[in-house]
Amino acid sequence: MTTTYTITKAHDGWTVKDFLKNHLNYSTRHVSLLKFTYGFDGITVNGKRQNVRYVLRQGDLLNLTFYEQPSDILPWELPLEVYYCDDYLYVVNKPEGMPCHPDRAHQLETLGNALKSHFDKLGKPFTLHVATRLDKQTSGLVLGATNCLTKDYLVNLLRQGKVEKTYLALVDGILHGCGTINLPLTHSNDSSLTLVDDEGKQALTYYEAVAHYDNTTLLQVQPQTGRTHQIRAHLKQIGHPIVGDSLYGGSSYNRMCLHMHKLCFVHPHTNQRLQFVSPCPFVTANVK
Repeated sequence: MTTTYTITKAHDGWTVKDFLKNHLNYSTRHVSLLKFTYGFDGITVNGKRQNVRYVLRQGDLLNLTFYEQPSDILPWELPLEVYYCDDYLYVVNKPEGMPCHPDRAHQLETLGNALKSHFDKLGKPFTLHVATRLDKQTSGLVLGATNCLTKDYLVNLLRQGKVEKTYLALVDGILHGCGTINLPLTHSNDSSLTLVDDEGKQALTYYEAVAHYDNTTLLQVQPQTGRTHQIRAHLKQIGHPIVGDSLYGGSSYNRMCLHMHKLCFVHPHTNQRLQFVSPCPFVTANVK
């Protein structure tokens, strides 16, 4: 992948290293990856190979070429809703029951396999970089990157709270209004559960009731931190587990009723604000 930057007056006199680290926010690791990776000319200015000490001038064309080994994931043609895809990132809609990554138990029918098939058809190399990973039982929008540079950028946005994530969760019992759950979480050593623990990591979740069905409530949920099973553990702790979530005590249903409904973020290369909405698959309410 090659990205071209035209040097403006604001960056006249900067070294390539200054431009990479201070303007593009590349880490030291990213800069090193650009240097002749796998024989590629990682950094060129006006068509000539240069090092990071080169002094840039207004009007220069800086080309950054990055190559990484494609994933050895096997392609597997599965239904895949692609909401957005360019040279840097993609947003897809993951169905319930599909793991994000291949593992020993699921080597083919995963999101990674479906993405590999999709990019093969486009004739583009593919390395799996999922920024917003979902549990197997959770459906909805997944944000991923086509290279590790963009992946690290997206992960940094997530850590800064600059990726707006809104889930829909159908929970047992009746809740009204809005609420905040601010309870530290830790992973259990002897089970797959995430538990509330004063010695755990900070975890913050906002929720708002939007509809009621019999003895259940549809919530819009916005996690402000990214702990494993955060939404599931927090809702259980306040006495309203997710319907179908047997691990955390939810009532029986044919699926876990948790769905990544909305994603909103600024594109790392175009600076365009992007928003995507996936309809809720387990209720018919018109949720915006």
